Amino acid sequence: QQMAKLQLSSSVQSEFYLVLDTKNAPIRPFSKESFIHPNGKGFLVSNKLVEELQPPEFDRQWMVDAQKTFGVSLNQGTRVAQCITPFMFHTETVRRMIPQIEASSGMPLSKVL
Repeated sequence: QQMAKLQLSSSVQSEFYLVLDTKNAPIRPFSKESFIHPNGKGFLVSNKLVEELQPPEFDRQWMVDAQKTFGVSLNQGTRVAQCITPFMFHTETVRRMIPQIEASSGMPLSKVL
């Protein structure tokens, strides 16, 4: 499922794309402006500090692996985006991220996820 959401970036022509899961059901009308700020950036829900995250909403090993893959570290006081749907992807970022994941892991995306 995650691979499909990322691979969509190769087919998308827009700057952003929205992914939903089958469990998502809109309860009111929405538009592009519901997910894109007037400054052109996508909205992310980042209401938790890294030190506040606990299982089951947080997989500590996944976070360690992700930090290693992208060469970043999350320190106390860092706000993290919730990776739940609906989720707005920046198309070009995803396109650049896929080869980085593959290079770091030494495997194709389909094997990493």
